[in-house]
Amino acid sequence: MSKICAALLLSFGGLVLSKRAKGVDGGKLDVGKDDILSLDDVAPRSMAEVGESLEVNASRAEDVECFCINPYIYADLDPYIYPNLDDEDYRGESAWGRCVGDHGARYGPHAFRCNEICEDKRKFVHFEGSAQTLSFCGNENGGLTGPIECQCLDGLETFQNQENKKIAQKRYRKGKIDDPNTLWMLKVKHTFNSQYNANGNLKDCYSQCPAVCRQHEMVIGGCAMPVHA
Repeated sequence: MSKICAALLLSFGGLVLSKRAKGVDGGKLDVGKDDILSLDDVAPRSMAEVGESLEVNASRAEDVECFCINPYIYADLDPYIYPNLDDEDYRGESAWGRCVGDHGARYGPHAFRCNEICEDKRKFVHFEGSAQTLSFCGNENGGLTGPIECQCLDGLETFQNQENKKIAQKRYRKGKIDDPNTLWMLKVKHTFNSQYNANGNLKDCYSQCPAVCRQHEMVIGGCAMPVHA
């Protein structure tokens, strides 16, 4: 797995991490009682409420948030390298085009666009009341040097990193975060919502989020996209 290492302390509320997300079916995640961690210091919800919150409305143009992280904070990325696109089966396509969705999100059971690949890898977080993925295209910093890869943020591995846990406890004791069981290192720096559909907003985020994060002296954490949006 590719990894971003790190060390400035940022906090963000409103994100929920799915610890052991299981199969996706009909826009719902099969979760157990211990499968959801609250990342914004809210009271625990019933499983009925959690199930309702995982419903995804795919009919509206979904906003896509650009998450950034300080370059010295550890984050765990699970990359997917696209196949050799010189092969005749991929003639006329590019790794970037596949990653951002120019050639469609899926072809049958096969994922093309990056967020769909991350869904298949079960790399979920829970944000704004729905199961989502955090993903981006490029190298591990969102750059375009080297092979273009689909990068999926692994929220669980990032959360479980021992150094991140130590930092979270320190921040919690000092009153800088409300809940240490959070992906406190991620912060929304821009919301892409100018396109007429979710696909367009996601492509804008994939294309522009790395630059947005650099403007804040940060690196890309990923573009948030609901499951089955």
